[in-house]
Amino acid sequence: METAGRTVYVMSVVPDLSLKLRNKLPDVQVIDVKRRDVPQMEITRGGLTEDDFQVLQDAEVLLIDNDLLPQLKPRIPISRMVSKSFSQLMAEYVLGSIICHERSWMTSRQNQLKSEWNKAAVMKYRSLQDLTVGVLGMGIIGREVAKYLRTFNSTVHAYTRTAPPVESKSIHVDKYWRSDELPLFLQQCDYIVNILPSTSETRGMLGSDILKNAKKNAVLINVGRGDVISEADIVKALDSGWISAAILDVVEKEPLSPESLLWTHPKCILTPHTAAVVVFRPEDIADAFSRNYQDFLQGNSISGTIDFSRGY
Repeated sequence: METAGRTVYVMSVVPDLSLKLRNKLPDVQVIDVKRRDVPQMEITRGGLTEDDFQVLQDAEVLLIDNDLLPQLKPRIPISRMVSKSFSQLMAEYVLGSIICHERSWMTSRQNQLKSEWNKAAVMKYRSLQDLTVGVLGMGIIGREVAKYLRTFNSTVHAYTRTAPPVESKSIHVDKYWRSDELPLFLQQCDYIVNILPSTSETRGMLGSDILKNAKKNAVLINVGRGDVISEADIVKALDSGWISAAILDVVEKEPLSPESLLWTHPKCILTPHTAAVVVFRPEDIADAFSRNYQDFLQGNSISGTIDFSRGY
């Protein structure tokens, strides 16, 4: 199907996104709907006026930021961004975090600030090939993380809701575990990497006392959704010695409260939800959207379609 005469409405804070999209789809009319400074009484949804919101409601195809999704969910099918670049950024964060932790670079930095050449404090570390890393969630991102880990000869275990058929299994995963095997899965892993979405099944999944099953000195890395474990349960797991460290890019409630114990906990490393920031990569968003748009016009299946009954 030809794109001529088609219109795509873009409502996003990503700089130059419309420009990049026009370059990808030169025959499509790309219309910007910007969030404007309007009187507070006129702001209704996501910083839009009623007129702007009606434009979006009537549009056939939208490219928008995710804070408008709750208003649009009942009306139209929605797909999320599926991008190899996004998955690579997540994988880089995971591998970088593991290497940084294993080689005690934070300790080296503190010693540097004290002008201490303390080799003994940081010379004992493990190679990636010595580690078993468990990945919770084996979607596009999880598979990319697994591929990067196997490239460095780590042993990779995957935790999934159901056992995938043989033809769907990743060649980079050494062993799959099902949802009823979580305690056994945790016992195997030097690093526990959460990439799961937020659903009724995953919320609080790593909370309560489940991490007491973790392997001795295991480290939790969370780049998925913060509500897989509460702040209180993270502190409990650290203080109880169930895990030796927590590296968190996401937390249960963001931004993290200034009163949170995680800020100053000696076994916790925090980053402000920046494991994979795409706002400065408009070309990646435009590329992912244009591929999906072409599939949409041709009647093909669309990548990343959200199933709201499953929560992702």
